[in-house]
Amino acid sequence: MSWENIIKAKKKKVSRDVGPKNTTPKPSRFSATPSPSTQGLHVTKFYMFMKRWLADTHTDKFLEYYIPYPELDDQERRSVRYALEDILGVRQHGRRKTAFPGIEVVHLANENIQLEFNDQKHLEYRDKHIEDSREVANTYWWLKPPPYDSEIQDAWLRLTSTIKTSKNWRRKWANRY
Repeated sequence: MSWENIIKAKKKKVSRDVGPKNTTPKPSRFSATPSPSTQGLHVTKFYMFMKRWLADTHTDKFLEYYIPYPELDDQERRSVRYALEDILGVRQHGRRKTAFPGIEVVHLANENIQLEFNDQKHLEYRDKHIEDSREVANTYWWLKPPPYDSEIQDAWLRLTSTIKTSKNWRRKWANRY
């Protein structure tokens, strides 16, 4: 299943976009928009980004913005590994103790990351994952309501500070000194 089938970029227009091709296979009840689209659902966006980032091939446009894992140095790889261990449920220090829906860790080390992606399991367990989040319990006044997920946002910020070319300060400033 491609990322376009899981995340719909357009809202459904009842007059023209009716049919199985134009509807999300299993929309989440935590959808960010009133339409049946799941765009804005942080769990699925993170899942699909990881699937795309760890793919064997990338478009030139993608490589313009993101650094693939094999091109990272040892310190950058360690940073990525720590962020992934937290979000995928490998390290458990007071955070969510369940695995990320649809992602199975085969090998997670500085030298190599191997994850298996299962789209059906992701769609099946996505809402359960959101229900187990701190945002659903809403015991903290500063947390936003679902589909916002503070753990995914923390992992995303940690990852992008390393893998996004515009935010990787060591690569950005390395040639200046």
